Amino acid sequence: MKKFRQLYHHTKEHWYNTPLFYRHLLGNLVVGFLITILLLPFHHTDTFRWLEDVGIDWVMQILRATPPAKENTPSFVVLDIDEETYRHWKEPLITPRDKLLRLIQMATQHQAKVVMVDIELNYLTDRSQSLDHPNNQADKALLDFIADYDATCHQPCPYIFLTRATRSSLTPAESPYREQVQSFLDPVVAKSRYIYWAATLFDLESDQVLRRWHLWQATCNDQVGSVLPSMQLLANAVNNEAIQGVKQLLEQLKSNQPNCTAEVQSNTSENPAEEARFKRRILYQIPWHSQDREKLPNVADGHLLLDKVSVQTVTEGEAKPIAESFLTGRIVVIGGSYENSRDIYATPLGKMPGTWVLVNATHSLLQHGELTPLLEWMKWGTEVILIVIMSLAFVYFKSFYGMLVSGMVIIVGMIPITFGLFKYGVWLDFAIPLMAVQIHYMHARYEELQRHQVQ
Repeated sequence: MKKFRQLYHHTKEHWYNTPLFYRHLLGNLVVGFLITILLLPFHHTDTFRWLEDVGIDWVMQILRATPPAKENTPSFVVLDIDEETYRHWKEPLITPRDKLLRLIQMATQHQAKVVMVDIELNYLTDRSQSLDHPNNQADKALLDFIADYDATCHQPCPYIFLTRATRSSLTPAESPYREQVQSFLDPVVAKSRYIYWAATLFDLESDQVLRRWHLWQATCNDQVGSVLPSMQLLANAVNNEAIQGVKQLLEQLKSNQPNCTAEVQSNTSENPAEEARFKRRILYQIPWHSQDREKLPNVADGHLLLDKVSVQTVTEGEAKPIAESFLTGRIVVIGGSYENSRDIYATPLGKMPGTWVLVNATHSLLQHGELTPLLEWMKWGTEVILIVIMSLAFVYFKSFYGMLVSGMVIIVGMIPITFGLFKYGVWLDFAIPLMAVQIHYMHARYEELQRHQVQ
């Protein structure tokens, strides 16, 4: 014990005889690295995941409504069934099929690149009657349009993606896969080269914020497995390689077709790689409502990144026709934002309808693809460099204001770096280690002042 005390006093004396610069630098580095190492086991806990999500949400808030990184990204038009339109239509329980058909025809005739119909089309307007009944005349017209679309559309034919609803199985213990809800349009959609069913399924987090997508959904109907692609995945295929892109995508997805008769079933929605939380993150950039003086950027085609058109202005009364060039080459999304739709969600950019979530998911996939993390050594190497830089900055700038300014400059300077790396699947967990470095240095400075006062 005596030798231990002697060793301790000798080490302490040697430490205080070491130049102040090296003493503070070494202390900062040790604290920063030690905190980083101690936090490693907690990185996959719910608390840390929530903190990570909140940090990413904050970065999205800063970079909302910013120009796309890729110049060739198509712009969007939302044909919005807003509150005014919905009330003008006398608040129907089902979106009027004649008005929906008119919107689809307008978008395809004006040569939109893709038409996304974010409205469920499962059942006839009058479910108690047959398709040929006068009450279902508008449904029959929509079916006839789809049946004749391939033969009558103007080349290149715009793609049309229809929302396919899914539901949980009545026997989840036997079949955990969701079922596709069948539609009266199934016979004609199956024959088309340009019209496809698609999923619009997203995940709500524990805090009820919608942050993640499903790029495809594995389903079982009558013990027959199939894979339902998401709208954003189909749109990405169209944007990349036109017709062959969609065909190749559907062929590739067949490899994920579930075995609905197997006793042990897992992987109920997407493949194992897709289950990674990071890959399924939506990078929101397009808000529903703009803040003061906020304006969406223009893109390469000369249009705003997103234009919203109230459906009432183009379908009701003295409707004003939309210029053909306004829709040409753009992704047109038909959906609703009226309150009774019950389709409003909390997102990192505030509340927005499911239609805007779909737009953001599509834009995110077109811009950044799926997020894939870089090599671990690159991630940790970057964090080590940041800790060293901040440790040096605190040692060089000794005053309180110097520490404050240098810390703010480093952190603010790292925001674009962090977001840039995040686009490639890297989120730097630098906040807690760097905060620990700053607190340690401030404590070390306080002890140093106390020591000088005693002397």
